[in-house]
Amino acid sequence: WNTVSEITQTWSGTKWLPVTEGIYNETATSSECYYKCVDTYHWENDSCISDTRTDIACSEIPENAEWNTVSIITQNWNGEEWIPSAESEYNEEESESECRFKCKENFSWNEASYSCKAMSRLVDCPEKPEHSVWNDGGKEGTYTQTWMQVDEDEGLIWEWSPLISESNYNEKYAGICRYKCDSKHFYYNSECLNPCDYAPCDQVANSTHECVASSWQDYVCECEYGYFWNKENCQKRILLPNICTGQTKCYNDSQEITCPTSASANFYGQDAQYAKLGYCTPQSFTVQTISSQKVVFDNNTGLMWQQKVFDYPIYNYRTRAGAETYCNDLVYAGYSLLTIVDNSKSTPAIDTTYFPDTQGTYFWSSYFWEDDSNNSAWVVDFNDGSTKIGGGKVNDGSGGILMNMVRCVRGEKHPELYIKYGGAGYPFITTTYFIATTLRQSTGWKEALYYCEHLTYEGYSDWRLPNKNELAVFLDFNKADSSHSIHIWSSTTASSKRTWYVFNSNSGVVDNDDLDKETSRAPFYCIRSRE
Repeated sequence: WNTVSEITQTWSGTKWLPVTEGIYNETATSSECYYKCVDTYHWENDSCISDTRTDIACSEIPENAEWNTVSIITQNWNGEEWIPSAESEYNEEESESECRFKCKENFSWNEASYSCKAMSRLVDCPEKPEHSVWNDGGKEGTYTQTWMQVDEDEGLIWEWSPLISESNYNEKYAGICRYKCDSKHFYYNSECLNPCDYAPCDQVANSTHECVASSWQDYVCECEYGYFWNKENCQKRILLPNICTGQTKCYNDSQEITCPTSASANFYGQDAQYAKLGYCTPQSFTVQTISSQKVVFDNNTGLMWQQKVFDYPIYNYRTRAGAETYCNDLVYAGYSLLTIVDNSKSTPAIDTTYFPDTQGTYFWSSYFWEDDSNNSAWVVDFNDGSTKIGGGKVNDGSGGILMNMVRCVRGEKHPELYIKYGGAGYPFITTTYFIATTLRQSTGWKEALYYCEHLTYEGYSDWRLPNKNELAVFLDFNKADSSHSIHIWSSTTASSKRTWYVFNSNSGVVDNDDLDKETSRAPFYCIRSRE
């Protein structure tokens, strides 16, 4: 009412005035039945309509949020409140009439904290090389990026971080987008390489075509039995029995003689004669310089020898224990040392063209003597090339430590030689390289030569007395057998009076000092080359 809801009327003669029918009028009166619209309503089309207000600013929104879609709205009065509310709320659906906001790109809504949080995402690492595997702690070539502000020049900018531009090689430690080469490849110049991928062994004669790589550029071709890899091809392996002793002279019982040419002549069948006939392979060495150090490559065995003997004044390394420490996982034995002994020379019994500083003295091997492994080891005496245990005492019995020379070797350890001793109904001893008769009865050296040269046995007549290298096949440096204390003849002469023998009691002695060619009697084997 504007202003009263009750009025005083006067009779006009025809009706009561003023009338009681309400009239909309904004002018206040106390005598008329005027009314007006209450606050927040206005008169429109003969009725009071709720008010509308425009340009109403929405309330503040959180950091890293943006309007979705307007920040100013129009409100209507519903009788109780203005609607829609000007209080901003998170809503991903667009609206032109409500105060809605959403998070900016790369932010997500967190209801608990009522804030827009920077997003994280899982992305793929940049490409890695072929033949590599991820070394990223199990993420398998992915990593997490977070949208954050980073310093660029003088200001802060938003970007995904970390931003990895390339994957990184790290063999040892796992980390973001780190990779390593797989088990068959090697890292070089940002690549994972294996020379075997190109099948280099397929073109190598006497190989199994199997290739084993040791670096991105070095590889070894697996060779067939009897061959070894020499970095270029599969070379035929020649072991001790097939390597010439170096002896080129012939002797009778008392002096040097011209080597006999007829099998019917006395003293025919000596080592020097068979060497000239090609029954063994001459020693062959090549001196190479590797990393400024000279080494001697044995072209027959594939072994690589230290040319210079270890410095003499450093005595700690000349003990047996010191020698092993110095050479670090020693792979040679007395057996291997014998392949560089030259029996045409003495003091030292080695070709000094290739091994110039060798002294005529004892050199350690890697074998201990089975009968006294705590105190004795095998040595090779380069005075004459014999193998001994007497000079190989680890101590001298009074607390003193014996010192011997040291020469280290590297290369594939020689395989065990095949030996099959004859059994019932089998009259031969079969080895890798030759066939031998069983041990013959004791006789003089001249008679042993003659016996083997004229022997016809099991249908064969090409028997001979073995040289010292061939005879050494029967030795086992890991054993001792004091029950069979015998010397066994070889065809290799040591001097006008001496010849080389093996002493199987100690299972390793190759010497020449106990048997006089003219007066001694010893058993022997006869051998023939295998077909």
